[in-house]
Amino acid sequence: MEYSETISSKGDQQINMEIRETNIQITKRKFQAWTKKEDNQLMELYEKFPKKWAKISSLMEDRN
Repeated sequence: MEYSETISSKGDQQINMEIRETNIQITKRKFQAWTKKEDNQLMELYEKFPKKWAKISSLMEDRN
């Protein structure tokens, strides 16, 4: 989510840019490809708990 407000001076613009940069850093995630083992585990858990994503994610190691 990006924060924005009406900018009335250069000082406000600096603060707004700092907030925007902080939000961008928070939302960026590292991408890690799924292994075959993780794919199989996800499929097995989905078959056992259909559409119960909170339960499935709690059972997946290092994934959410």
